Amino acid sequence: RTDTPDFQSFAIEHHSNIKDKWKNKKHAQQWTNTLDTYVFPKIGDYLPSEVDLSAIESVLRPIWSQKTETATRIRQRLEAILDWTIVHGYRAADNPARWKNNLERIFPSPAKISPVNHFSAVPVSQIPDLCQRLLASDALSSQTLLFLVLTAVRSGEARGARWEEIDL
Repeated sequence: RTDTPDFQSFAIEHHSNIKDKWKNKKHAQQWTNTLDTYVFPKIGDYLPSEVDLSAIESVLRPIWSQKTETATRIRQRLEAILDWTIVHGYRAADNPARWKNNLERIFPSPAKISPVNHFSAVPVSQIPDLCQRLLASDALSSQTLLFLVLTAVRSGEARGARWEEIDL
């Protein structure tokens, strides 16, 4: 198509089609902010068919090791935008931003670069003190954590509990 919009135009259009799925406006804004900062200056004026593996690498390589979480999210956004252009017939079915059997062969796994560090469990000897501090707080998060400690329910169940489910 000779009148094909550039990648940036497709990204903006795709975002306008999906932004209502987010409950938090901040997430929708972060989506475009990362594209404005890292993607559009490098490949925003490319046609969708011109976005190849080297274009994706030019965006991700400078931030992959230092800003791994951001790079991972940008990669996902690039993949979604390119999938959208494929569905609408602006590029072939190949998506150079795909992780599986593609970028995973080029970049180290995000988990290897910045592994997840979970909080350690509170030692059993400190549980009474923790419970006293939680009881002293009126914060919903404190009360939820206390409920979790006392009942050993899963965190999602504690956060989603309704009063009619509680038998005092």
